[in-house]
Amino acid sequence: MRKYISRQPRKRHMRLSKTELSVSAKIAEGNRAIPDIARSLKKSKSQTYRAGNNLEREGLASLKDGILAPSDTSHASLLLQLLSENPELAAPLSGSGIEILTALLEPKSLAGLIEEAGIGRGMAYLKLKELTTLGTVLKNADKTYSLDRLAQPKLAEFLAELREHEMTTDPRVPAGSIIYYKTNKEIIFSTKAPTDATPTGFSAYSDYGIKTDLPARYFRLPKKRLTIKEVFRDSIKIAEREPTKQHLTWLAVFHLKHKDVAGSDMNPIVGKINAVMRGEVIEGYPTFREMRKKVRKERM
Repeated sequence: MRKYISRQPRKRHMRLSKTELSVSAKIAEGNRAIPDIARSLKKSKSQTYRAGNNLEREGLASLKDGILAPSDTSHASLLLQLLSENPELAAPLSGSGIEILTALLEPKSLAGLIEEAGIGRGMAYLKLKELTTLGTVLKNADKTYSLDRLAQPKLAEFLAELREHEMTTDPRVPAGSIIYYKTNKEIIFSTKAPTDATPTGFSAYSDYGIKTDLPARYFRLPKKRLTIKEVFRDSIKIAEREPTKQHLTWLAVFHLKHKDVAGSDMNPIVGKINAVMRGEVIEGYPTFREMRKKVRKERM
């Protein structure tokens, strides 16, 4: 079997150390000079310079002539406001904290969190323990975890803005691409530009006897041979970000034709498609009659 290897650079989610977050808090207070920041944090100038360089790399600040200036992006401004009002958040946000908390903007099981944040089980478990002890994360009755939005509204606002920013840019994909899902390990996107990536989602439906009329081209990196479950999962990820009637209709058609193979992993969208198949009418979703009409048309 041929093995595909992507030469695209990998992109991780934002990850900051306690020192970098502490430096950010000082910037938020209006303390911009590296020597002054180093002195107030009781750090060496070299440590503070390294932290400043990392903040610049993450797009949170610019460093010039020993002066750190905050970035004017929305998520950077929100982070500085957050740290200015709650400097104690530097500890929970450090390390994998931002990755985990961003994933927990919606409830996740431990397995779902590991997949979305792209981190190891041990790291996820330890950070979750820290975050739940601090009251930043809630452990729900259904054994999922979620950010306590009521206790941390500004943190939720920062994380949502950061996620939106991260979903619009990534060095692995051509400029102008639409990103539907990404972790440290994989990314699903659409682009009109030439790209060396594996067609997935709706663009791979033709391999399973379904020719869609969607104009967009959907891809996945790193390149690999996809199973039918992976193709279906990727199309769900696309529909989650763009729940258009077209996307939901083609998902339903694929599910009807390949239910035993592709539909075994339950998902809220798949659950609603199954409800429609039982006769329910759900706003935004095709009716069962529309699903069957599309399937019959595919067979012609």
